[in-house]
Amino acid sequence: MTRRAVVATTLVWAFALFFSLATYTFSDDHFGRISPARQIARYGELPFRDFFDPGYFMTEVASASVQRLLGDNLLGEMLLTSLFVAGGALAIVLLVRRATGSLRLACVTAIVAVLAFRRPYDYDKFLFYPLGLLACWRYGDSRRNRDLMVIALVAAVATMFRYDNGLFVAAGAFALIAAVHAGESARVVQRVGLFIGACVLCMTPYVLFLQANVGLGEAVGQMTTYARREGARTRIATLPRGALSEIHVTWLPPPQPHESWRRRLRRHVPLGTASVSWGAAGAAAVAYYLFVALSVAATVTVMRVRNTGRSLERGRVLSAVSMTLLAIILVLREPVIARIGGMIGPPAVLGAWMWYRSAPSPRATTSAKATAVKAARGWHLMRLAVAVCALATMMVATEWRSSLSLVRRNGSLLTRLADATASPPSTTMLPKPRLRGLVDYLRRCTRPDDRVFAAWFVPELYFFAGRAFAGGMVETFGDHWSEPDHQQRIVEKMKAESVPLVLVREGDESFSRGYPIVAEYLGAHYRTAGSSAFGGTDGGRYTVLTRTDRPMTGIDTATSMPCFATQT
Repeated sequence: MTRRAVVATTLVWAFALFFSLATYTFSDDHFGRISPARQIARYGELPFRDFFDPGYFMTEVASASVQRLLGDNLLGEMLLTSLFVAGGALAIVLLVRRATGSLRLACVTAIVAVLAFRRPYDYDKFLFYPLGLLACWRYGDSRRNRDLMVIALVAAVATMFRYDNGLFVAAGAFALIAAVHAGESARVVQRVGLFIGACVLCMTPYVLFLQANVGLGEAVGQMTTYARREGARTRIATLPRGALSEIHVTWLPPPQPHESWRRRLRRHVPLGTASVSWGAAGAAAVAYYLFVALSVAATVTVMRVRNTGRSLERGRVLSAVSMTLLAIILVLREPVIARIGGMIGPPAVLGAWMWYRSAPSPRATTSAKATAVKAARGWHLMRLAVAVCALATMMVATEWRSSLSLVRRNGSLLTRLADATASPPSTTMLPKPRLRGLVDYLRRCTRPDDRVFAAWFVPELYFFAGRAFAGGMVETFGDHWSEPDHQQRIVEKMKAESVPLVLVREGDESFSRGYPIVAEYLGAHYRTAGSSAFGGTDGGRYTVLTRTDRPMTGIDTATSMPCFATQT
């Protein structure tokens, strides 16, 4: 790699790292990983064995590791995920440069992918999809067995981070092996068998660990149960709708004296005095079909390639197409807008390759014939128009405008990182500020060794309050793990734990409908102590249930709710 390439790649890596940190926001979904990680770090608990888990084993272990290293704060999580994002951007640069030979196009593609990434908790997808693709392409170049082992290792580690990540890497590997060894059926079977064997070998330590500490059947059962419920909840087999329904036209009032240049500019759009807006959800639906069309177009284009290296080029493109289509099927479900950024790597690489491949032939552009030159210019304009439309769709679908506004809203990066080092975590970083009063109440009125059970989706509550979640349930939503045997397990765990408080949203009966066995246990062993908004201004109130056999230590002066710890 030349010095110019090294400098450019390093700058893209640094941009991805600092942009991720500068726009970093924590969502409640993210704490579905962080709070379990805290219980690994603080109490030595294990996923599947001590709490229900969707299959995020290594994600939680990695988060727990940075918590042990940097303390009970959010700094480690910010650095961990941002480094993964930077690694994913680096992989995209290497992929596009290898596919097209253009360093400039590689850097632009990686930057676009970083701008499209909005959910930090999807950092594993952002890294492992392009990294797996890069490992596949390395094997396509060398055809060596050891490079096949590298793909298997990437697939195994990706699976440990999230149970389905390895499927995407494996899909790319199968497509590439079939393409580069086309016409050699015996070689294809031999290499596929070797790859599968390598995957089994790489997964063996993980499987043995699960069997020894958890039980493989229990782990697989929790993952499959979660996947089935989540697939139904997010309508995995349903195509997104509303691509054009979120286009809104707002007519501006008559011109006013001394109005801003932005307002004046809006009067000169094609619709005259109309202002046009396009909702992110509608743009995300268009992006969904754009990815499908891109996959089909790339497949048709590469199958028409007739040069001497066509088997390698076909292998590269078809591996990216396989990963993209699988991600469209399994990842891009409701809400599509929340999932585009994580899987953007493979389609971004495909888009860059299509841009490169659709360029007019150099022979035609230098031809003496005027018609050939005009045709080439027209083709350039068409490529540019398609690219602009695609980028505009991604800008709206992934809310680039709000991403850039986060840089201003988050303020100084050093200040943001300083806030992230606070322990206990600063409530200024809460995804839902209305929970601050509830967090403060739990800090004041429960002991550090107490556990709390919240009967709705609020995984961030436990981390900010510094309390473990009870019953092995970090979140209750979508009826996950509501099967009778799972509910019985929740009850048995709560019986063995110190759980003085249970929190329920006032007027919300979804928990009692979805988890009737747990609700019956709560009704028999807990009593209603009252309800409060805990300082929230959104109108929501929370009912506090207290255990009948746990004596109070006093009444909280700020909320008039019972306390079970000595207030300081």
